[in-house]
This record gives sequence, structure tokens and C-alpha cells, in this order.
Amino acid sequence: MFRIGICEDLVEEQNKIVGKAKSFFYKKDLRYSIQTYSSGEAILAEIEDGTAVFDLILMDIHLGETNGFDTAVNIRKLNPSVPIAFLTASRDYAVESYDVDAVAYLLKPLQEDKLYALLAKLTKAEKPKSLSVKQRGHIRNLEYRDILYLESSGHRVMVHLTNGEE
Repeated sequence: MFRIGICEDLVEEQNKIVGKAKSFFYKKDLRYSIQTYSSGEAILAEIEDGTAVFDLILMDIHLGETNGFDTAVNIRKLNPSVPIAFLTASRDYAVESYDVDAVAYLLKPLQEDKLYALLAKLTKAEKPKSLSVKQRGHIRNLEYRDILYLESSGHRVMVHLTNGEE
């Protein structure tokens, strides 16, 4: 499953981005989840406490009182490898985006083909590695990135997943 975090303070813009992303995943028949945030503080809090894990963060630069670039700097301290793409009407931080290893700097109004190209690039990666487990007589493949931890008791192993499933 491809997980996207969208940090955009304007609900109308959030809805446009979500709609375009959903359209991409529907056309490609890929599993996905999208979580939206209205502030940098909100997304940072969830990344910091481990409740939010993303394969891509789409970040607006101007977030009301918050600056999306500063939020990206703080995200990098917590997770140096998550892809971050800026979506903004401002060219002000285009050069600085390299400082946080941004994968893209997309200008609003967002062009669907540019977002699709970014998503295609990031979802094209090889099939995620997985662990095959026998569960109630059936084989189930669990992606490594969805496994939180394993717990052993006697001859049984309990797999705890990031979505809370055991």
C-alpha cells in the first residue's frame, strides 16, 4: 500500500490534490491511503509519535502561520528518507527545496500530468519485500514495511502490523 500525507491548509486545495491522487491510483489499480493535514504541526506530531508513516509527503509552502519548508526541515530530522514534494503557488523556496532533498517542486494550480509523473516514478519501485506466513491454514504475504514487530511465544509467532492488526 502506498501511503501519502498531504499537508495543505486550504480545504479546497486539499480536495483537488486528493482527487487527482485517487484518480491516479484508481487508473493504476494500486492500493493507497491518503491522510490530510491542515498544519505543519499536525503532520509533525504524528510523524514524531510514530502514528504516521508515509511513502510520500506533499507539502504546501504557505500553511497559514506555518512555513512548509521549516516543517520539511523538521521532518528530515525525524525521517531522512521519506520523499517530500512541495506543492505551492510560490517559487520562493524552489532553490532551498534541495536542502531537504525534495523529490519535486510543483507549482499551483497543480497540473495533473506532473502529479501523475511523480506518483508513477515513486510507485514504479520494485515490488516491496514481504514475509510469507501461514495463518489459519492459508499463506499470507505481509509487506515488511507494514510489520511493526514480531512476538514469539512457544512455537507460535504473533506478527503485529502498523494498522493494529495481529
